[in-house]
Amino acid sequence: MQDLFPHPWLVNTLLDEGYIAQKREALGKAALPYSLGTWLEQHFNVAALSIRSEAQLEEKFIGPLLKQLGWVSVTQEPLIVQGKQAKPDWCLLLHPNQDHALMASKDHTLVTAICESKAWSKTLDTGKADRNHNPHHQLQDYLSTLRVRFGFLTNGRVWRIYDTDKVTAKKTYIQFDLEAICALEPGQEKAQALALFAFFFGRDTYVPPTTAGASNAIEQAIAASADFTLAVEENLKAVIYGYAGEDSLFEIMGRAIHRANPKASMASVYENSVVLLFRLLFVVYFEDKNRELLARHPFYNRYSLEQIYQTLPSKPGPRSGLHDGVYALKQLFEMLDEGAEDIDIPLFNGGLFDPQRAALLLQPKIFDNTTLRAILEKLLYKTHRGTTLFDTRRDFKNMSVTHLGRIYEGLLEFRFEKASEAAVYLEYETTATRGKSVEAYFDAYDSAILRKEKGFRALREISVKKGDVYLKSASNSRKTSASYYTPPSLSQPLVQAAMQQALTAASAQGKALMDLKILDNACGSGHFLVEALGTLTDLALERLETDADLQQLVATESAKIAEQLQFLNLDYVPEDAQILKRALLKRCIFGVDLNPFAVELARLSLWMDSFIFGTPLSFIEHHVQHGNALMGASVQEFIDYNATEVRQNDLFVDNLSARFDELRSVMDELDAMRDTTAQEVEQSKRLWKTSIAPKLQLLSRALSFICTRRALLAEGNKAACEALDKTPDLLAQLFDEAKTKTAALRQVEAYAQRFHFFHYEVAFP
Repeated sequence: MQDLFPHPWLVNTLLDEGYIAQKREALGKAALPYSLGTWLEQHFNVAALSIRSEAQLEEKFIGPLLKQLGWVSVTQEPLIVQGKQAKPDWCLLLHPNQDHALMASKDHTLVTAICESKAWSKTLDTGKADRNHNPHHQLQDYLSTLRVRFGFLTNGRVWRIYDTDKVTAKKTYIQFDLEAICALEPGQEKAQALALFAFFFGRDTYVPPTTAGASNAIEQAIAASADFTLAVEENLKAVIYGYAGEDSLFEIMGRAIHRANPKASMASVYENSVVLLFRLLFVVYFEDKNRELLARHPFYNRYSLEQIYQTLPSKPGPRSGLHDGVYALKQLFEMLDEGAEDIDIPLFNGGLFDPQRAALLLQPKIFDNTTLRAILEKLLYKTHRGTTLFDTRRDFKNMSVTHLGRIYEGLLEFRFEKASEAAVYLEYETTATRGKSVEAYFDAYDSAILRKEKGFRALREISVKKGDVYLKSASNSRKTSASYYTPPSLSQPLVQAAMQQALTAASAQGKALMDLKILDNACGSGHFLVEALGTLTDLALERLETDADLQQLVATESAKIAEQLQFLNLDYVPEDAQILKRALLKRCIFGVDLNPFAVELARLSLWMDSFIFGTPLSFIEHHVQHGNALMGASVQEFIDYNATEVRQNDLFVDNLSARFDELRSVMDELDAMRDTTAQEVEQSKRLWKTSIAPKLQLLSRALSFICTRRALLAEGNKAACEALDKTPDLLAQLFDEAKTKTAALRQVEAYAQRFHFFHYEVAFP
């Protein structure tokens, strides 16, 4: 079984953990190159190295180690590219004759990698945006200026490798604790650790192959890791939907929820299953991403999802049919929703774990231990045609949030149905399919006909009994293309160009970065919004040293977060980038989608991307909303209607602009809240519920009246439109705060529910 926690000498945010484990094992079987083990035994003396200055450390250890690893190096060589100068500690070259060529020509293309070295006790990444005093940012600047893909960062005892091939807001690197590796007892782990270190920092890994167009070893490793991750993600997709020989995790959930709630509609069962799946995804992502922090937490691991999984029986036994596992799961959800200050666990809140969001899950004994074990096992480990591969644990922390969104977005194509007759789900091949498998549902009659086709071979059959709940898409299959997904190669340049253009325009108008409003009016899983938030965060980091407003924001939020973390006995300091991203989400990011579950998924993606342990999930219900972005009206259109059709000086219309201004001011007040503490989140929710939602409802109803008229005319129902116009005291009814529903109001609300009118001025004033 794959290790639950990574080795303490390795921190990896660059490659898939499963791939790293395979690579480590393969490298450990070969002879250690560069005589690295012997050399380190002779030269890695902690007592001697720790008292040396930075210059002495470079001269006596770092430089000689780079040489031992096969590199030709040039130190402190000033290079200029497009007017920008960089002077890294080490320019690493592949061939002996290249050092003189570099010094003579200043040709930066000769550099294969850059190594930046610091003093033994220097922290490699302070988490601050200060580019002059944070080694991480210094190296990133050198790599960007000199257009070098690979960079090493070290203080002698800790070594990092960076790959800057793909632009990402996430810090991606592999970090080795060389001190911890050298302290290991001789054996397999030490041999594998040194082999892995030699691979990533050794010169031979970066030598171009003799075959034209081929990749070197480091490029092959990165590509293989990407393929490994893709295979795991595709398997997760197959497990959720139940194709390619896998049992549907989502269907297992739906059937169990329906059994516990037999009177619930299929739509309600679907909705509750989606919420449960989203909760599990968030928790497993959170626990994986924060493994090191949670390992130090004195209490969380007693209640964690991982602990629940580990305590569930793996084989049939006395506890298999009991329900203590789901009881523990409900306790975990409740703890995350409300927090548990006595054991230093902060509340997450935000609405994701609100019990009323999925009331069917409150029923007792929804999942027995066997069923819950099956659900969590499929979520945590890769499978192959129904068999769990315990040696390949899913590396959620290194999965892209947008990739996970792509997988879960496919749920929007599906629904639960109750079988009206017996059916069978077939995965099969025939002569006509030419070796490709096909999957679909068939009734008994069609199944019998299909089995007579030439070359028919059933790869898998799933029987569906009459009355069973089963998962089905419009295509009558469990496969989904999730074709809404836009690959990063397209989305990243689009987002970056749009953001830069918007920021330039805002600066020209004297607006601050925090005043930007970024909207995706068909947000789906939130892919573009996550990209935009990351890009905006990077832009904010670049400006932090010169932007007094951003500095004040980070200082204020850091102080509040530090107070929260101190109260909860959490010993860590969030990075400036994390603090900025969380604040920018609440202030700048907006989304709309016609599918309500896409809205939930977009919120989930944004929460996963911006969450800081110790702070609540931001209240973003008012920023990512459900509606039809193509059907809405403006305040001016309503005023024009009154002027041309009603022709009366109505008090309500006179006050419409004032009402709109009032709504805008309250929304600004809501956006100004950072939701850093539980009290601020509750204040946000209270402000939304008491001051904003009622005003929003009245103004939205007035504008929906304009849309209803349009819809009636578009349907050719002119008489109904005229009858609506002649409604006595129509304007008074539209703005009546009483609960009375007249015929006109019922008609407007019926059309609003049918078409999901969305009014930008009201929703995002």
